[in-house]
Amino acid sequence: MSGLVKLTIEAYRALREVELDGFGRMSLLVGGNNSGKTSVLEAIGLVARPFDPGQWVQTATNRDASGSLLDGLWGLFPESRAIALEVGETRSSALDIRADIGGSSRRFRAWAHVFVEQWADMAPGGVNAEVDAEVQIRAEVEIPGRPKQEHLMGFHSKPQRVPVGAGVAPLRVFAVTPVTHRSTTQILTHLSQAINLGVKEQAVGLLREFDDSVQDVMISRSIDRDAIRVDHKTKGIVDLSTFGDGMRRAFAMSLALVRASGGILLLDEIESAIHARALRSILPWLLSAAEATDVQIIASTHSLEAIDAVLAAFEGADTGVTAYYLRRTDKGHSCRRHDLPSLRDLRSEGLDVR
Repeated sequence: MSGLVKLTIEAYRALREVELDGFGRMSLLVGGNNSGKTSVLEAIGLVARPFDPGQWVQTATNRDASGSLLDGLWGLFPESRAIALEVGETRSSALDIRADIGGSSRRFRAWAHVFVEQWADMAPGGVNAEVDAEVQIRAEVEIPGRPKQEHLMGFHSKPQRVPVGAGVAPLRVFAVTPVTHRSTTQILTHLSQAINLGVKEQAVGLLREFDDSVQDVMISRSIDRDAIRVDHKTKGIVDLSTFGDGMRRAFAMSLALVRASGGILLLDEIESAIHARALRSILPWLLSAAEATDVQIIASTHSLEAIDAVLAAFEGADTGVTAYYLRRTDKGHSCRRHDLPSLRDLRSEGLDVR
């Protein structure tokens, strides 16, 4: 496996000097709310694809899909305050992440520069105030034995195209957030790509963990848009939403997994929409599928039930599943690595991450 081995977050959002070492095929980030789990997942995605503007946009919008893209991008940087229209220009502190990933080590740093321009449109009958803003992100990557690579990306308040930078090979990274399964558009995109890659059947296999009467999943043109249909032995052809959030979430995870072949799958709040009892059967399937497709899974949870499901799913098995317990303290964030026996001991001693 040539995925992520070690991650050191020197500065990202509120995280400072957080180190996670010894990642395996499946790793679980455990901690209460506001302990930094989602930020760790985001940092992994960015260090894996530092020059990919799509990765930056996804990272900035995953927490608030309807929010301002520029505010979301600016918020990724340490010590960032809200963008003020009156300031004109603002520079960020440095984002700094180190990783042993993809068979080599890299240091990734980035800085943001905000430009806000205001003017008045002297239209007949009144004055209309206009505002245009841009967030420029300068990213650089240092890999031992190679020249430093840099890429400048400009994101405007109005839609535009941003080119992908060269010089640093991007790793495949796909993220499933707690709301991914609620977006038919996102699932359709994943399903279309899985069909094109010839790996749809692997993804459909997870649906059969929920319901062994599922025969197939297909894309069908509905009244005014594309829809996802399930071919079911007893129900016939029905919409995916007929089966509820659990089925949609499982399908979103499985589609992202098969697309991430040879890369990394990030699962934020692995227990979202899935009952702990169902997790006990899903987790071994995910691990087996990850091994077959050479995918590294890094998931987060703040649920004691999910932790217990992990322990039950892999009880007595030598899986190499690891866990990282993140906590926020007065001095910052702390992180400790545990194997499953150690996590089981911690849980028996009353671990409470809620």
